[in-house]
Amino acid sequence: MFAQMTSAAATSNAIKQQTALEIGNISEFGSPEEMMVQPLWTFDGPGMPREITRAHSVLRTLWANGPYEYWQNWYESQLRGEPLDWGLQKEVALIAPEVWEEGAKAVAEKIREIEDGMSLEQEALANHASAIAREPELYRDVAVSMSMQVETAISTFKDIEPRANCLPPGFEVFELVPSAFSGIADALQPEADAIEIERLKVEISRLHSVIRRLQGELRTAREALRDARLDRVEAEQMRTWGERLNTTLNNVMLIGALGGGLAFFFGTEKQELRYKELKEAVDQLTNDMANAAPAPEVNRPEESDDGPKFQSAPVQDD
Repeated sequence: MFAQMTSAAATSNAIKQQTALEIGNISEFGSPEEMMVQPLWTFDGPGMPREITRAHSVLRTLWANGPYEYWQNWYESQLRGEPLDWGLQKEVALIAPEVWEEGAKAVAEKIREIEDGMSLEQEALANHASAIAREPELYRDVAVSMSMQVETAISTFKDIEPRANCLPPGFEVFELVPSAFSGIADALQPEADAIEIERLKVEISRLHSVIRRLQGELRTAREALRDARLDRVEAEQMRTWGERLNTTLNNVMLIGALGGGLAFFFGTEKQELRYKELKEAVDQLTNDMANAAPAPEVNRPEESDDGPKFQSAPVQDD
């Protein structure tokens, strides 16, 4: 009994030491991502507490007798501070509820299907990045040009819309596009002895992620606008936004250039569909804003400088 109490106390003390260490080190990490790549047990001591080591052994036995390979990889990669690919983790989290309800075997089969698909995508990405690395000056100039063009369009919108300290709903993710292109340009710096393919793959994937997120936000904002019951002031603000967008972010020169830029970094096969979807989403939301009308029964007696209730907010990178 005394031995069990001693072991439990030692485990509790180890957890407290580890927690205190992590709290003390929070300020040293620039982002949550940096914290996630640290080993779980790092304090000066014997490593993983004895009781947790025993529980881990039991867990390994459970994994060995069932379809739990992914979960073992996930858990042990977190222990090492080497988390699995975030894209894979996201896809697993988005597995349909009905699959989870079928049980562990069905989930394991779905995860293998996801992993096989991502493996093919990674192979295609590696080939595409290698092709880009063979012409670094061309692709770097395209990336720099796209970053500058989108940044200029954003600044122009804000300059002609005095109350706009951020972009309208659905368009906020445009703020991340310049830095995504700049990341690719930085990975293709001419002074490098050799282009780092892995870094280039990361930056290209980031651009893909930003564009996918932008398309999703545009669709969501359009649905929200359709359901919104705008008063007169809000409808007027929407129309103003729509007019401003038509000369900036929905300008055919910018959208066409953006499509061409994406073709360089997405590969032409995927880019055609992606560009068409993006162009339609930008155009549809802009037109809906430009033609916004107040709901008949909504009537605000006096104008307000507070702006519309259908508001946007600054956007952060994932």
